[in-house]
Amino acid sequence: MRWWRDWPAAPRLYPAGELLLAAVPGRLAALRADSGEELWVRPLDGDPADPARSLTVAADRLVLGDAAGRRGLRLRDAAPLWAWARSGEGFTALEVPGGPARTGPGFGGGLVHLLDAGTVRAVRGGTGEEVWSFAAGVPAPRLLVTGGAAYVAGLRRDQGADVVWALDARSGAVLWQRPLVRREGTDPALGLLGVRAGGLTVLASLGGRRGLLGKALPPYVAVLDLKTGKVRGQWEEPALGAGNVLLAGELLVLARPELAAYARP
Repeated sequence: MRWWRDWPAAPRLYPAGELLLAAVPGRLAALRADSGEELWVRPLDGDPADPARSLTVAADRLVLGDAAGRRGLRLRDAAPLWAWARSGEGFTALEVPGGPARTGPGFGGGLVHLLDAGTVRAVRGGTGEEVWSFAAGVPAPRLLVTGGAAYVAGLRRDQGADVVWALDARSGAVLWQRPLVRREGTDPALGLLGVRAGGLTVLASLGGRRGLLGKALPPYVAVLDLKTGKVRGQWEEPALGAGNVLLAGELLVLARPELAAYARP
């Protein structure tokens, strides 16, 4: 054992480079990943079940979102940088003592991409100003941003399918979309596991239907081409229906409850 710390409850963990963020209801802390040393602690307001609740780390920024709005913090010390309140018209900027001056759309540097309930939003890291948004239906919980693209999956009831989209990270334009699971339902069946060797690995915890006869498929993992969204490989496995799978390097690790590793398709 390298280190340990007592917590009032099992925390939800978020990787943040050399740091590790740990959240329990009402409390968020940043720890050094190598030693467990606690760098800062701050209150974590709001309802843990809030569908708009999000925590996003991008470079030296931490963005917290909930039903009330979004807040930007400096990652190393949780110093407040900006805040936007949610309203019927969208979002309104709030004054933050010591925060950066707002000098128009050109200010703020790189973008931070986050999931806000069923919407992907790109905001400026320096000011929180929104640059673009995209409606993803009922989204999968993980958003991937790499290589100039943002990848998101969600259930679109109007299409009767779970869909993966590749969006231009700077403009939000749709680069491609790929329906993977055709079905009716209320919860998303897809999960984005990671990007490896030019492919996006996607978990389909429900297989859905295929063909004119609506043949039922078992759960599967698919690898999509990053440029076109076409399926490059697929592995069907009923145990994937539990959804407890992780992409580690080029291996898929399943917990069922024993651990088993398989080559990525």
